[in-house]
Amino acid sequence: MVKSIYSAILAAVLLWVASLLPTRSAQAGFYADLFGEGAYLMPSVTAGATAPMIIPYGGGVSLGWFFGTFGFGATGDVEYLPQLSSVTAAVGNLRGINANYVSPFLALDFGLFDFRVYPIFFGQYFLLTAAADGSSVNYKDPLGGRADINFALGKYFAIGAHFMYEAYGTQTVSATGSTSLATRQVIWQAGAQLSFRPFGSTGDQK
Repeated sequence: MVKSIYSAILAAVLLWVASLLPTRSAQAGFYADLFGEGAYLMPSVTAGATAPMIIPYGGGVSLGWFFGTFGFGATGDVEYLPQLSSVTAAVGNLRGINANYVSPFLALDFGLFDFRVYPIFFGQYFLLTAAADGSSVNYKDPLGGRADINFALGKYFAIGAHFMYEAYGTQTVSATGSTSLATRQVIWQAGAQLSFRPFGSTGDQK
């Protein structure tokens, strides 16, 4: 129920933004992009502890369909999260892999730039450093979302920025099993991405 309400709110906000911006001529076409990205990430940590410096990087793929200004589709991405600051006992080593397996997206294309938003429901955060007892740890059941803005670099490339927020609700430890978290493990990031669009920019396909 919460996820359905969250998706409806995102869709309503996107449609409201669309009503404020100029539209482009109606064209329909298949859309795809391959993207690489880098960011600055902040995880939630124990009260009083200093959050470590994590600079994630990775990439993903998006597939969709555009009707002039409006578009929809699905996207997925995987990031490596290296911890660049020193490991402390209060926080531990949060180096890991963060995977968003698949998310639906809604998009608005205005020629030289486009917006995209998508909820994040299907993903996992795998810690690559074992716990003190040797157990592996991962987080799942995320609730969050991402917003992108991209600027066209010719017909086949785009550069942009994004903000992403994820709150994981379940922790799985190999030695003890899965536990629902009273306080979700939160990670948020702000970063940039470079996209290659083999079928051309959004909305340009004929």
